[in-house]
Amino acid sequence: KREMGPRRKVREKQNDGKEDTVVMAAFRKFAAELDTKHDKHERIVKISRDITIESKRLIFSLHSLLRNDDITEASGKIKEGLRKIILTHFTNITLELENEDPYQYLRAFSPGLQEFIEAITLYSFIVKSGTLFTWEDVKEELNVHVDIRRDKPNGPPEIIGTRRLQGPVPLTEYLLGLEDLTGELMRLAIGQLGAGKFKAALKTTTFVKYVYTGLLLLSHVQSREFGKKLSIVRQSLDKMEYACYVMHVRGSEVQAHPSQFSSTSMLLPLSQDFLNI
Repeated sequence: KREMGPRRKVREKQNDGKEDTVVMAAFRKFAAELDTKHDKHERIVKISRDITIESKRLIFSLHSLLRNDDITEASGKIKEGLRKIILTHFTNITLELENEDPYQYLRAFSPGLQEFIEAITLYSFIVKSGTLFTWEDVKEELNVHVDIRRDKPNGPPEIIGTRRLQGPVPLTEYLLGLEDLTGELMRLAIGQLGAGKFKAALKTTTFVKYVYTGLLLLSHVQSREFGKKLSIVRQSLDKMEYACYVMHVRGSEVQAHPSQFSSTSMLLPLSQDFLNI
């Protein structure tokens, strides 16, 4: 038999109610997942900010090594600070990203990671006599140990072992941190010239030149920020080369009147506007 109009309306109304219930349940599930993701994103952003702040402090301390008589003790404290960042902040980020796609949270931890890479590569260059801290070295440092805990009925959880988790270190982030390093090396070279260490400044400039040459070969990197920072690397290298050139040309004046060239501004009077330091 053909169904009557009122019955058909009742059936459609019942079906609509079921469909609404299914749809609303699905959207509530999506909302819960998004809330969880946003909360995790905010936690990672806060950790990244802490990494950025502490890394900047360590970079400042590294520049002060030129004025420190006991370099061994000072460098040991800086190394301890780098280790502390890894054991606390990067361990927390690694745990947050466990079983997650790290690229979904890349914008959250990228600033802190780049600043840390800048700090640890600068430490390697200054303390380890001009060596480059490679991408593999950074990944090895961020391969953290995490405790395996077992809940106990009475009392705190029991540690029954450890496991290793690899912290997120995308290659592009390493390259961006390496580009930031060249700016710090420019400041280092100018400080070395101000201290009368021409050979050390020339070595630093040569190192940056090799880094810039290598970065030029990576034109295939799909990152807008990479191209912008690469132009800044070129500017930093120009300033370093110009400063070394002026120092080389006016070297005889420095030897004749060392007291008049006790600072960078006096050492390079013709290039002060160019250096913009």
